[in-house]
Amino acid sequence: MPLYEYRCRRCRRRFTKLFRSIATAGDPGPCPHCGGTEVDRLLSRIVVQRRHPERSEPLDRVEWSNEEPEASEFPTSWEDDEGGELPELPDTDDPRELARWTREMSALAGEPLDPALERALRDLERGEDPDRVLERLDEETLLADTAEEDGSSTLEQVD
Repeated sequence: MPLYEYRCRRCRRRFTKLFRSIATAGDPGPCPHCGGTEVDRLLSRIVVQRRHPERSEPLDRVEWSNEEPEASEFPTSWEDDEGGELPELPDTDDPRELARWTREMSALAGEPLDPALERALRDLERGEDPDRVLERLDEETLLADTAEEDGSSTLEQVD
């Protein structure tokens, strides 16, 4: 069941659409934020989870439904491939804590942070308004997506 990401040309916001199969993937319909019908499909990073953390069977044997799961069905902790416990998402509204957790997860995954996300995390750690930081990150991502489509780059890396 593929998930595709789209960006609305009218409101410039991203949204995700789930299709039952690749064969049925097609028109995502209107933007859920503004109702705009002109949308662009984006390239997404993929995430692979090998096993359901609370069960022994592979994820492809887990039954999926359209119903919203109960909060009690979500795992409270995760393990890495070596059986070590991964850091839990902090139960806080403090953006600095969330930035720290994001960096920690990136390091554990061995995946470098995107330069735009790196800048956003630094801004959050400095105490900038999270809404403004996310707005800038969205704009930078849109510029990067546009530059990628044009084959040029309009973003400069700032250290």
